[in-house]
Amino acid sequence: MRCGRALGAVSRPFRRRMVLSVALAGALVPVGLTAAHSATTSPDPSPLEIANAKLSRQAATEGMVLLENRDALPMPSSGNVAVYGVGAYATVKGGTGSGDVNNRSTVSVRQGLEGAGYTVTTKPDYWNAMVANYASAGAGHYAQGEVALTDATAQPTQPTTTALYVIARNSGEGADRTATKGDYYLNDTERGNLEALARHYAKVVTQVTDVNGEQALDGLLLMSQPGQEAGRALVDVLNGSVDPSGKTSDTWAASYSYYPASSSFSFNDGKFTPEPDAEGIYEGYRYFDSFYKAIKPASPESVVNYPFGYGLSYTSFDIKSQTVQADAKTVSVRAKVTNTGSRRGKEVVEVYFSAPRTGVDKPYQELAGYGKTDELAPGQSQTLTVSFPHD
Repeated sequence: MRCGRALGAVSRPFRRRMVLSVALAGALVPVGLTAAHSATTSPDPSPLEIANAKLSRQAATEGMVLLENRDALPMPSSGNVAVYGVGAYATVKGGTGSGDVNNRSTVSVRQGLEGAGYTVTTKPDYWNAMVANYASAGAGHYAQGEVALTDATAQPTQPTTTALYVIARNSGEGADRTATKGDYYLNDTERGNLEALARHYAKVVTQVTDVNGEQALDGLLLMSQPGQEAGRALVDVLNGSVDPSGKTSDTWAASYSYYPASSSFSFNDGKFTPEPDAEGIYEGYRYFDSFYKAIKPASPESVVNYPFGYGLSYTSFDIKSQTVQADAKTVSVRAKVTNTGSRRGKEVVEVYFSAPRTGVDKPYQELAGYGKTDELAPGQSQTLTVSFPHD
Protein backbone atom coordinates (compact mmCIF):
# COMPACT_ATOMS: atom_id res chain seq x y z
CA MET A 1 0.00 0.00 0.00
CA ARG A 2 1.29 3.44 -0.87
CA CYS A 3 0.26 6.82 0.44
CA GLY A 4 1.27 9.93 -1.45
CA ARG A 5 1.29 11.01 -5.09
CA ALA A 6 1.14 8.94 -8.24
CA LEU A 7 4.47 7.65 -9.47
CA GLY A 8 5.91 8.83 -12.74
CA ALA A 9 8.33 11.29 -14.19
CA VAL A 10 8.15 14.06 -16.71
CA SER A 11 9.93 13.93 -20.03
CA ARG A 12 10.67 17.29 -21.60
CA PRO A 13 11.33 16.98 -25.34
CA PHE A 14 10.68 20.65 -26.19
CA ARG A 15 12.74 23.55 -24.91
CA ARG A 16 12.43 27.27 -25.63
CA ARG A 17 13.69 30.15 -23.47
CA MET A 18 11.26 30.78 -20.61
CA VAL A 19 8.10 29.32 -22.11
CA LEU A 20 5.01 28.66 -20.03
CA SER A 21 2.08 26.64 -21.36
CA VAL A 22 -1.38 26.92 -19.84
CA ALA A 23 -3.57 24.02 -20.93
CA LEU A 24 -7.33 24.09 -21.11
CA ALA A 25 -8.72 20.55 -21.29
CA GLY A 26 -11.37 20.00 -23.93
CA ALA A 27 -14.79 18.56 -23.36
CA LEU A 28 -15.72 14.96 -24.18
CA VAL A 29 -19.45 15.47 -24.03
CA PRO A 30 -22.59 14.41 -25.88
CA VAL A 31 -23.74 16.39 -28.89
CA GLY A 32 -26.78 15.91 -31.04
CA LEU A 33 -29.17 15.78 -28.08
CA THR A 34 -31.31 18.85 -27.63
CA ALA A 35 -30.28 20.82 -24.59
CA ALA A 36 -33.00 22.26 -22.38
CA HIS A 37 -32.58 26.03 -22.20
CA SER A 38 -34.35 28.59 -20.13
CA ALA A 39 -33.49 32.19 -19.51
CA THR A 40 -34.38 34.85 -16.99
CA THR A 41 -36.03 38.01 -18.23
CA SER A 42 -34.27 40.09 -15.58
CA PRO A 43 -31.27 42.10 -16.79
CA ASP A 44 -29.64 41.82 -13.36
CA PRO A 45 -28.16 38.66 -11.82
CA SER A 46 -30.14 37.28 -8.91
CA PRO A 47 -28.49 36.51 -5.54
CA LEU A 48 -28.53 32.82 -6.52
CA GLU A 49 -26.71 33.55 -9.80
CA ILE A 50 -24.08 35.57 -7.95
CA ALA A 51 -23.56 32.81 -5.38
CA ASN A 52 -23.36 30.15 -8.09
CA ALA A 53 -20.81 32.17 -10.06
CA LYS A 54 -18.63 32.45 -6.95
CA LEU A 55 -18.86 28.69 -6.39
CA SER A 56 -18.06 28.02 -10.06
CA ARG A 57 -14.96 30.21 -9.84
CA GLN A 58 -13.68 28.42 -6.74
CA ALA A 59 -14.34 24.97 -8.20
CA ALA A 60 -12.48 25.91 -11.38
CA THR A 61 -9.35 26.97 -9.50
CA GLU A 62 -9.37 23.77 -7.41
CA GLY A 63 -9.39 21.60 -10.52
CA MET A 64 -6.55 23.29 -12.43
CA VAL A 65 -3.37 21.22 -12.58
CA LEU A 66 0.13 22.71 -12.62
CA LEU A 67 2.23 20.29 -14.69
CA GLU A 68 5.42 22.28 -15.27
CA ASN A 69 6.86 25.39 -13.67
CA ARG A 70 10.39 26.71 -13.94
CA ASP A 71 9.99 29.94 -11.98
CA ALA A 72 7.46 31.18 -14.55
CA LEU A 73 4.52 31.20 -12.12
CA PRO A 74 3.00 32.82 -10.23
CA MET A 75 3.02 35.88 -12.46
CA PRO A 76 2.94 39.43 -11.01
CA SER A 77 -0.43 40.54 -9.68
CA SER A 78 -0.54 43.50 -12.05
CA GLY A 79 1.20 44.95 -15.09
CA ASN A 80 1.38 44.27 -18.80
CA VAL A 81 0.67 40.91 -20.41
CA ALA A 82 0.28 39.93 -24.07
CA VAL A 83 -2.41 37.38 -24.88
CA TYR A 84 -2.71 35.31 -28.07
CA GLY A 85 -4.63 32.33 -29.38
CA VAL A 86 -8.23 31.59 -30.29
CA GLY A 87 -8.91 30.22 -26.81
CA ALA A 88 -8.22 33.61 -25.26
CA TYR A 89 -11.19 34.94 -27.23
CA ALA A 90 -13.47 31.88 -27.56
CA THR A 91 -12.61 30.36 -24.19
CA VAL A 92 -14.02 26.86 -23.69
CA LYS A 93 -16.52 26.84 -20.83
CA GLY A 94 -17.38 23.15 -20.80
CA GLY A 95 -19.82 20.80 -22.46
CA THR A 96 -21.77 21.08 -25.67
CA GLY A 97 -25.19 19.74 -26.63
CA SER A 98 -26.91 18.11 -23.65
CA GLY A 99 -23.87 18.98 -21.53
CA ASP A 100 -24.36 22.71 -22.05
CA VAL A 101 -25.48 25.17 -19.39
CA ASN A 102 -27.38 28.31 -20.34
CA ASN A 103 -25.48 30.69 -18.09
CA ARG A 104 -25.76 34.43 -18.52
CA SER A 105 -22.24 34.84 -19.90
CA THR A 106 -18.77 33.26 -19.92
CA VAL A 107 -15.68 35.23 -18.91
CA SER A 108 -12.97 34.74 -21.53
CA VAL A 109 -9.27 34.62 -20.70
CA ARG A 110 -8.71 38.13 -22.05
CA GLN A 111 -11.69 39.48 -20.13
CA GLY A 112 -10.41 37.86 -16.96
CA LEU A 113 -7.01 39.51 -17.34
CA GLU A 114 -8.44 42.94 -18.11
CA GLY A 115 -10.98 42.65 -15.30
CA ALA A 116 -8.16 41.90 -12.85
CA GLY A 117 -6.38 45.11 -13.87
CA TYR A 118 -3.81 43.76 -16.32
CA THR A 119 -3.03 45.79 -19.43
CA VAL A 120 -3.26 43.56 -22.51
CA THR A 121 -0.51 44.57 -24.96
CA THR A 122 -1.43 42.35 -27.91
CA LYS A 123 -1.28 44.18 -31.23
CA PRO A 124 -4.76 44.76 -32.73
CA ASP A 125 -3.49 43.61 -36.15
CA TYR A 126 -3.13 40.06 -34.84
CA TRP A 127 -6.14 40.04 -32.50
CA ASN A 128 -8.64 41.38 -35.03
CA ALA A 129 -7.41 39.02 -37.75
CA MET A 130 -7.68 36.04 -35.37
CA VAL A 131 -11.22 36.95 -34.30
CA ALA A 132 -12.31 37.35 -37.94
CA ASN A 133 -10.64 34.10 -39.00
CA TYR A 134 -12.29 32.16 -36.18
CA ALA A 135 -15.69 33.55 -37.14
CA SER A 136 -15.06 32.47 -40.74
CA ALA A 137 -13.92 28.97 -39.68
CA GLY A 138 -17.02 28.47 -37.55
CA ALA A 139 -17.60 28.02 -33.84
CA GLY A 140 -15.55 25.19 -32.37
CA HIS A 141 -12.94 25.15 -35.14
CA TYR A 142 -10.25 26.52 -32.87
CA ALA A 143 -7.09 25.40 -34.64
CA GLN A 144 -8.48 26.35 -38.05
CA GLY A 145 -9.33 29.82 -36.72
CA GLU A 146 -5.76 30.61 -35.68
CA VAL A 147 -3.61 32.98 -37.74
CA ALA A 148 0.16 32.96 -38.05
CA LEU A 149 2.17 35.45 -36.04
CA THR A 150 4.92 37.47 -37.66
CA ASP A 151 7.85 39.09 -35.90
CA ALA A 152 5.91 42.35 -36.13
CA THR A 153 2.56 41.10 -34.76
CA ALA A 154 4.25 39.01 -32.05
CA GLN A 155 5.75 42.10 -30.46
CA PRO A 156 3.72 43.85 -27.73
CA THR A 157 2.35 47.38 -27.98
CA GLN A 158 3.97 48.14 -24.61
CA PRO A 159 6.96 46.56 -22.86
CA THR A 160 6.13 43.22 -21.23
CA THR A 161 8.02 40.03 -20.54
CA THR A 162 5.00 37.70 -20.40
CA ALA A 163 2.79 36.38 -23.20
CA LEU A 164 -0.25 34.12 -22.77
CA TYR A 165 -1.01 31.82 -25.71
CA VAL A 166 -4.32 30.01 -25.56
CA ILE A 167 -4.82 26.89 -27.68
CA ALA A 168 -8.29 25.37 -27.51
CA ARG A 169 -10.04 22.15 -28.52
CA ASN A 170 -13.44 20.63 -27.86
CA SER A 171 -15.18 17.35 -28.72
CA GLY A 172 -18.35 15.38 -28.20
CA GLU A 173 -20.22 12.17 -28.94
CA GLY A 174 -19.53 11.16 -32.55
CA ALA A 175 -16.78 13.75 -32.76
CA ASP A 176 -13.85 12.30 -30.83
CA ARG A 177 -10.30 13.58 -31.08
CA THR A 178 -8.31 12.30 -34.04
CA ALA A 179 -4.54 11.77 -34.13
CA THR A 180 -3.96 14.60 -36.61
CA LYS A 181 -2.46 18.08 -36.62
CA GLY A 182 -4.91 20.70 -35.46
CA ASP A 183 -6.73 18.09 -33.42
CA TYR A 184 -4.86 15.83 -30.97
CA TYR A 185 -1.62 17.47 -32.11
CA LEU A 186 -0.73 21.12 -32.53
CA ASN A 187 -0.97 22.29 -36.11
CA ASP A 188 1.89 24.07 -37.88
CA THR A 189 0.46 27.53 -37.19
CA GLU A 190 0.12 26.90 -33.46
CA ARG A 191 3.62 25.47 -33.19
CA GLY A 192 5.05 28.32 -35.27
CA ASN A 193 3.30 30.88 -33.08
CA LEU A 194 4.84 29.39 -29.94
CA GLU A 195 8.26 29.62 -31.54
CA ALA A 196 7.62 33.22 -32.64
CA LEU A 197 6.55 34.28 -29.16
CA ALA A 198 9.58 32.58 -27.62
CA ARG A 199 11.78 34.92 -29.68
CA HIS A 200 10.15 38.03 -28.23
CA TYR A 201 9.18 37.22 -24.62
CA ALA A 202 11.04 35.98 -21.59
CA LYS A 203 7.97 34.01 -20.52
CA VAL A 204 5.33 32.63 -22.89
CA VAL A 205 2.08 31.30 -21.46
CA THR A 206 0.29 28.86 -23.76
CA GLN A 207 -3.24 27.65 -23.08
CA VAL A 208 -4.20 24.39 -24.77
CA THR A 209 -7.53 22.56 -24.96
CA ASP A 210 -7.36 18.76 -25.05
CA VAL A 211 -4.00 18.62 -26.83
CA ASN A 212 -1.41 16.05 -25.83
CA GLY A 213 1.75 17.04 -23.97
CA GLU A 214 4.09 16.70 -26.94
CA GLN A 215 5.55 20.12 -26.19
CA ALA A 216 6.77 19.98 -22.62
CA LEU A 217 7.47 23.70 -22.24
CA ASP A 218 8.99 25.62 -19.36
CA GLY A 219 5.56 25.72 -17.77
CA LEU A 220 2.31 23.88 -18.29
CA LEU A 221 -1.02 24.47 -16.55
CA LEU A 222 -3.98 22.25 -17.33
CA MET A 223 -7.00 24.51 -17.03
CA SER A 224 -9.62 21.82 -17.69
CA GLN A 225 -13.30 22.81 -18.08
CA PRO A 226 -13.47 25.99 -15.99
CA GLY A 227 -17.12 26.99 -16.43
CA GLN A 228 -18.61 30.45 -16.73
CA GLU A 229 -15.94 32.14 -14.58
CA ALA A 230 -13.12 30.70 -16.73
CA GLY A 231 -11.05 33.85 -17.23
CA ARG A 232 -11.30 35.02 -13.62
CA ALA A 233 -10.46 31.57 -12.24
CA LEU A 234 -7.43 31.28 -14.50
CA VAL A 235 -6.08 34.64 -13.34
CA ASP A 236 -6.56 33.57 -9.70
CA VAL A 237 -4.19 30.64 -10.31
CA LEU A 238 -1.75 32.43 -12.63
CA ASN A 239 -1.02 35.23 -10.17
CA GLY A 240 -0.99 33.02 -7.08
CA SER A 241 -4.19 34.31 -5.46
CA VAL A 242 -5.05 30.59 -5.36
CA ASP A 243 -2.44 27.86 -5.14
CA PRO A 244 -2.93 25.16 -7.80
CA SER A 245 -3.97 21.92 -6.11
CA GLY A 246 -5.59 19.81 -8.85
CA LYS A 247 -4.28 16.43 -9.98
CA THR A 248 -4.42 14.78 -13.38
CA SER A 249 -7.39 12.46 -13.86
CA ASP A 250 -5.77 10.59 -16.75
CA THR A 251 -2.34 9.61 -18.06
CA TRP A 252 -0.49 11.78 -20.60
CA ALA A 253 1.59 9.30 -22.57
CA ALA A 254 4.76 10.37 -24.37
CA SER A 255 3.38 8.93 -27.62
CA TYR A 256 -0.21 8.46 -28.78
CA SER A 257 0.71 4.97 -29.99
CA TYR A 258 1.49 3.91 -26.41
CA TYR A 259 -2.23 3.84 -25.56
CA PRO A 260 -3.43 0.25 -26.11
CA ALA A 261 -6.59 1.33 -27.97
CA SER A 262 -4.83 3.95 -30.12
CA SER A 263 -5.07 2.07 -33.42
CA SER A 264 -8.78 1.31 -33.20
CA PHE A 265 -10.20 4.19 -31.18
CA SER A 266 -12.97 6.16 -32.88
CA PHE A 267 -11.98 7.19 -36.42
CA ASN A 268 -8.37 6.00 -36.21
CA ASP A 269 -9.15 2.73 -38.00
CA GLY A 270 -10.65 4.62 -40.94
CA LYS A 271 -14.26 4.17 -39.90
CA PHE A 272 -16.37 5.16 -36.95
CA THR A 273 -17.20 1.86 -35.29
CA PRO A 274 -17.21 0.78 -31.65
CA GLU A 275 -13.63 -0.08 -30.77
CA PRO A 276 -12.82 -3.51 -29.32
CA ASP A 277 -12.08 -3.81 -25.64
CA ALA A 278 -8.34 -3.34 -25.99
CA GLU A 279 -7.77 -2.41 -22.36
CA GLY A 280 -10.04 -4.49 -20.14
CA ILE A 281 -9.03 -3.98 -16.52
CA TYR A 282 -5.83 -2.27 -17.71
CA GLU A 283 -7.35 1.09 -18.49
CA GLY A 284 -5.40 4.31 -18.08
CA TYR A 285 -2.76 4.34 -15.36
CA ARG A 286 -3.39 0.65 -14.58
CA TYR A 287 -2.01 -0.22 -18.00
CA PHE A 288 1.04 2.02 -17.86
CA ASP A 289 1.91 1.10 -14.26
CA SER A 290 1.64 -2.60 -15.10
CA PHE A 291 3.29 -2.77 -18.50
CA TYR A 292 5.53 0.25 -19.09
CA LYS A 293 8.60 -2.00 -19.39
CA ALA A 294 6.89 -3.97 -22.12
CA ILE A 295 6.04 -0.73 -23.98
CA LYS A 296 9.52 0.75 -23.87
CA PRO A 297 11.98 -0.86 -21.47
CA ALA A 298 14.24 2.16 -20.92
CA SER A 299 12.35 3.91 -18.10
CA PRO A 300 8.95 5.34 -17.11
CA GLU A 301 10.19 8.77 -18.26
CA SER A 302 10.24 7.58 -21.87
CA VAL A 303 6.65 6.29 -21.71
CA VAL A 304 4.64 8.83 -19.70
CA ASN A 305 4.99 12.61 -19.71
CA TYR A 306 2.52 13.23 -16.88
CA PRO A 307 1.16 10.33 -14.82
CA PHE A 308 -2.31 9.94 -13.35
CA GLY A 309 -2.66 11.81 -10.05
CA TYR A 310 0.17 14.24 -10.78
CA GLY A 311 0.16 17.95 -10.03
CA LEU A 312 2.56 20.61 -8.77
CA SER A 313 2.08 23.54 -6.41
CA TYR A 314 3.59 26.97 -5.74
CA THR A 315 4.55 25.66 -2.31
CA SER A 316 5.80 22.24 -1.16
CA PHE A 317 4.34 19.51 1.04
CA ASP A 318 5.55 16.56 3.07
CA ILE A 319 3.20 13.56 3.35
CA LYS A 320 3.86 10.97 6.04
CA SER A 321 1.78 7.81 6.57
CA GLN A 322 0.89 7.42 10.24
CA THR A 323 -1.43 4.45 10.71
CA VAL A 324 -3.16 1.78 8.64
CA GLN A 325 -6.13 0.07 10.27
CA ALA A 326 -8.46 -2.59 8.90
CA ASP A 327 -11.59 -4.33 10.05
CA ALA A 328 -13.78 -6.89 8.32
CA LYS A 329 -14.97 -4.39 5.72
CA THR A 330 -12.82 -1.24 5.64
CA VAL A 331 -9.22 -0.11 5.48
CA SER A 332 -8.42 3.32 6.92
CA VAL A 333 -5.18 5.17 6.27
CA ARG A 334 -4.11 8.21 8.28
CA ALA A 335 -1.54 10.59 6.78
CA LYS A 336 -0.05 13.82 8.08
CA VAL A 337 0.42 16.58 5.51
CA THR A 338 2.74 19.50 6.29
CA ASN A 339 3.21 22.63 4.20
CA THR A 340 7.01 22.86 4.00
CA GLY A 341 7.07 25.79 1.56
CA SER A 342 6.64 29.54 1.80
CA ARG A 343 3.10 29.99 0.43
CA ARG A 344 -0.38 28.92 1.50
CA GLY A 345 -1.85 25.97 -0.37
CA LYS A 346 -3.76 22.69 -0.43
CA GLU A 347 -2.52 19.18 -1.13
CA VAL A 348 -4.15 15.91 -2.20
CA VAL A 349 -3.31 12.59 -0.56
CA GLU A 350 -3.75 9.54 -2.80
CA VAL A 351 -3.83 6.00 -1.41
CA TYR A 352 -2.96 3.09 -3.74
CA PHE A 353 -2.94 -0.63 -3.07
CA SER A 354 -1.33 -3.60 -4.81
CA ALA A 355 -3.28 -6.87 -4.47
CA PRO A 356 -1.71 -10.35 -4.70
CA ARG A 357 -2.03 -11.84 -8.19
CA THR A 358 -3.65 -15.09 -7.18
CA GLY A 359 -6.19 -16.50 -9.60
CA VAL A 360 -7.81 -13.46 -11.24
CA ASP A 361 -5.38 -11.13 -13.00
CA LYS A 362 -4.88 -7.74 -11.36
CA PRO A 363 -3.10 -4.50 -12.28
CA TYR A 364 0.10 -3.54 -10.50
CA GLN A 365 -1.70 -0.96 -8.36
CA GLU A 366 -5.06 0.75 -8.03
CA LEU A 367 -6.24 4.03 -6.52
CA ALA A 368 -8.22 3.18 -3.41
CA GLY A 369 -9.12 6.65 -2.16
CA TYR A 370 -7.99 10.21 -1.79
CA GLY A 371 -8.54 13.35 0.24
CA LYS A 372 -7.64 17.04 0.05
CA THR A 373 -6.44 19.21 2.90
CA ASP A 374 -7.77 22.59 3.88
CA GLU A 375 -5.63 25.55 2.88
CA LEU A 376 -2.48 25.24 4.98
CA ALA A 377 -0.19 28.10 5.93
CA PRO A 378 3.59 27.58 5.75
CA GLY A 379 4.58 25.18 8.51
CA GLN A 380 0.99 24.14 9.22
CA SER A 381 -0.03 20.45 9.25
CA GLN A 382 -3.27 18.51 8.87
CA THR A 383 -4.00 14.82 9.31
CA LEU A 384 -6.29 13.19 6.75
CA THR A 385 -8.02 9.82 7.04
CA VAL A 386 -8.74 8.00 3.77
CA SER A 387 -10.96 4.92 4.03
CA PHE A 388 -11.96 2.34 1.44
CA PRO A 389 -13.68 -1.07 1.36
CA HIS A 390 -11.44 -4.09 0.80
CA ASP A 391 -14.03 -6.70 -0.25
